[in-house]
Amino acid sequence: MISKVIVREKGLEMVKKAVPLALVLILTALITVEATWVYIREFSDASGDIENCPVYADILITGYGFNETHVGFNITVNGNVPLPSSSTYWYGVLIDSDNNPSTGLAHWTLIGVDYLLEAWIDTTTVSTPGAKLYRYVGDGSSWEWSEVSDAEVSASVYGKTVTNDTIELVVGKKYLTPLSGEIGFTIYVSNSSGATCDTAVVASGGEGPVPVPEPALLVAASVVIVSALSLFLIKDKL
Repeated sequence: MISKVIVREKGLEMVKKAVPLALVLILTALITVEATWVYIREFSDASGDIENCPVYADILITGYGFNETHVGFNITVNGNVPLPSSSTYWYGVLIDSDNNPSTGLAHWTLIGVDYLLEAWIDTTTVSTPGAKLYRYVGDGSSWEWSEVSDAEVSASVYGKTVTNDTIELVVGKKYLTPLSGEIGFTIYVSNSSGATCDTAVVASGGEGPVPVPEPALLVAASVVIVSALSLFLIKDKL
């Protein structure tokens, strides 16, 4: 009889100690989800400022987001992107990763372009556009790039509204080196003939730089909660 009581008491003690640990894991998971992907700002672009291009090459809104490991860019266009498309269109992001206009490609938007993140939609990309990351290797004025073949990149299209689609491009932070606390970028859409249909600029220190570092408050909150509950566990064991 005594042995049965001891087993039951030990079982209750194990459950008691397991509950705070479960809370730690659950709360940490919730905070991780909250901090996983946060689009910070969006910028509007004039409608109808294109020539000889379809409406899905007309940029309406650009946006950016980040987390601990990746940076993402959104391009919302004035229309629905046909998948597959009857011809190829490129949706590119020229990135000034080191926030230094004197390095990389001396672009007309006054940013020094270090990387090109580009997606394309053609007759073969039915639901997932192709995407690649390129590092600038030119002399500052030439259009010369080297593909970062091992880069983690992705592109997708989803409906922003019933009449407007959004192309999202995502790249791993570790491939944008050196990476400063702020980056400027220029988004463009071009067609098969190489003509630029539309552009949109977000310059560092201007209309709105990209805050690359992860959300400090969310990260700090997870550390505080985990630390507090860990102390509770230790105290309980003593």
